[in-house]
Amino acid sequence: MSKMKKVLLMGVAYVLVAALAIGGTLAFLTSEDSDVNVMTMGNVKIEQIEQQYDENGNLVDFEQDKPLYPYVGTLGWKNTENADGAYRQFTMNNVVDKYVSVKNTGKSDAYVRTLIAFEMGDFTYEEFNKIGISINSENGSEFSFPGAWNIANDFVEEIDGYKYNIMEFVHAAPVKPGETTIPSLLQVYLSKDATNEDVERLDGNGNGKYDILVLSQATQTAGFENANDAFQRTTTSYAAAKNALDTSFGVPETTNTETGEVYCVEWFTGAIDNYEASLVDAWDGTADTSWYNDTDTEFSLTSAEQLAGLAKLVDEGNTFAGKTIALTKNIDLYALDENGNRVLFEPIGDASNADFSGIFDGNNKTIFNLRQDCNSKHVALFGAVYEGTVKNLVLDGALIENDGSGYAGGIAAYAGASNFENITLKNSTVVNYNHNTGGIVAWCSNNGTTTTFDGINIEDTTTIGSWWGSYDTRVGGVVGAMNTGNYVVIKNSKIACKLDVYNDATSNYQWYNYRTCGMVVADVRDNHTVNDRTEANPARVICENVEVIFGDWANYHYCEDASYGTPSYAEAGEYKFRRVEAGLGYGGIDLSACDHDADETHNQLIAFDFLFGARDGKGIYGISSFNGVTVIKD
Repeated sequence: MSKMKKVLLMGVAYVLVAALAIGGTLAFLTSEDSDVNVMTMGNVKIEQIEQQYDENGNLVDFEQDKPLYPYVGTLGWKNTENADGAYRQFTMNNVVDKYVSVKNTGKSDAYVRTLIAFEMGDFTYEEFNKIGISINSENGSEFSFPGAWNIANDFVEEIDGYKYNIMEFVHAAPVKPGETTIPSLLQVYLSKDATNEDVERLDGNGNGKYDILVLSQATQTAGFENANDAFQRTTTSYAAAKNALDTSFGVPETTNTETGEVYCVEWFTGAIDNYEASLVDAWDGTADTSWYNDTDTEFSLTSAEQLAGLAKLVDEGNTFAGKTIALTKNIDLYALDENGNRVLFEPIGDASNADFSGIFDGNNKTIFNLRQDCNSKHVALFGAVYEGTVKNLVLDGALIENDGSGYAGGIAAYAGASNFENITLKNSTVVNYNHNTGGIVAWCSNNGTTTTFDGINIEDTTTIGSWWGSYDTRVGGVVGAMNTGNYVVIKNSKIACKLDVYNDATSNYQWYNYRTCGMVVADVRDNHTVNDRTEANPARVICENVEVIFGDWANYHYCEDASYGTPSYAEAGEYKFRRVEAGLGYGGIDLSACDHDADETHNQLIAFDFLFGARDGKGIYGISSFNGVTVIKD
């Protein structure tokens, strides 16, 4: 269905009286999700820019979810100084800015177009007259901005089952490298006679917002001047641009013969879902358990408060065995109390009295800014998981610290007979004092059972470590320690975290932590004799398609306290715990505790390369290679 709407000339501003009414909030898909909003062909790169004016008259990044009300005042406009008036503004109140432009960030000239889809609800094309928009266009105008936009077409299609009016803006001239176009869309307003009924009718997908989808495309200019007989060098620049873009991507309103779907519908499909999935719910520091009942077996968590409520319910003894918890929103756990102090998130379960035994499905959502700091209990997102599953989750920006008697893990402090699947840990720190510490799980227990890790990704922005003064800490990239008789399977995983472990520098423990560190598992508990020396024996570990990446952090410094003499073990020269280049311990603790300068000759530097370590005996060597593990050293 292809029709051109009535375009009204308001001074130098084109106002398209299309349709839209809504008394709620506007939801726009922004350019942040570039795989949805930007498409390129050839050797070109573009950035889609969406802006608004702030209260001081400056152009700033566009903000989502602003309220849209019927406009107040007399319909009119005013020019601005930006780009010779190309960023003009309406003079009425209750007008929403959405200045959409495109920047060529590549090195080649590019033809550019932007498609904008306006939600129609159940309005017909003829009825669709409740929303006004301001645009820049050369079509039939006596006002011609250099390099302005042309409206190539205007039509109606269904996207994800809902009706949209789609406008195709084609830039009239090639966009040069570093150039930014003037905006195509400028502002949006709601008709002053819009009713509540109009608002309900316009919200076609029922999400309580008015949705405008924006997508920009670019293709190279080279080779398209004489693409076919219909487009010779004598054609207009607009025609050449339109031809090049249609040839590269397809004509937006026509059907892709290979898929049977209209091209622009393919490009926009899933846009609202992607936008909704990007939203983050901020925690207010409280716990909400009202979502739970004793009869259902599946529950969806839509807020940070509900996630905190899950922790409260498990702490009270509800194991959730046989039940599934689905996280449906990204969660930000950064919260401050009335005194401005961080609110600590209570772990979901505790090994001493409360296990989580259900299925927690993160739905590939992200939990940001988990903060825990304790000296008397286990800390991690989950305190204890027994015969449970945690999957499809990203933990970003976590800071988990334990300076006392508990374990510290990224996802679980304690786990037995459980599964951890498709989990990413990034931009995080997990640190402990004298106890088990693991990027995913601190302590795998329950003799004779197996805990499985599949699809684990621990990025190089994450640090797993111990406090200065620790002498009995097991620090592992995936698992801190295994109990005797417990089995671990790790597959399809990538481990690139930094292990940061410090020497005690007292008595005979200088080398102790070094022997209980491993990029895969720190303490496998078993050992055997190989070539007359004792080595860690990961006989109860199975690895398949595991990649371990050592970065430049892997050089530790062994700090020997001279007052205790030379360690009695022949391999003492290999022991190392301190990074020479750092100079300071975790939290900025001074090296003066070592009672010597960092550059004295008895401080030796060696490369850390252990995949597995073992706790039983201070002289046990770690393992640096293993079946199913590929080691990469940067």
